[in-house]
Amino acid sequence: MRTSAWHSEAETRHTPGDTQIRIERGELLTGTLEEVGPDAAHKFLGHTQLLVNYWLLQNVFSIGTGDKIADAATIEKINKTISDAKDEVKELIKHAQEKQLEPEPGRIMMESFKNRVNQVTKNVSISFLLNKICNVCLLFS
Repeated sequence: MRTSAWHSEAETRHTPGDTQIRIERGELLTGTLEEVGPDAAHKFLGHTQLLVNYWLLQNVFSIGTGDKIADAATIEKINKTISDAKDEVKELIKHAQEKQLEPEPGRIMMESFKNRVNQVTKNVSISFLLNKICNVCLLFS
């Protein structure tokens, strides 16, 4: 809560003279920044940015380039996961070509095939995401 130089302490939460500036969750609730001039608005926003930067430095973590490079074990897991997914898709293709693939309810054979392939690739993506989340949790535990 910031107040102007002519703010009276007797004024309550919403001031009739618009002498307080109240910003919550990024929304200006009361007051105006234009009343005190562009230089004061510039200074106010600059100080607000300093406050946000300080909070980010204290509460957020960052990663460097070295953190993005996968180690040998991770690359092996990735290659195995991709290889397993390829094998599963090849099986689906084989079943579809041999007409052994059952269509899903309300879908034609091609839609059922595409849906099953999408499920395999989605599972690979979810597997990668879960692996990354677990690795990050281990780093900060």
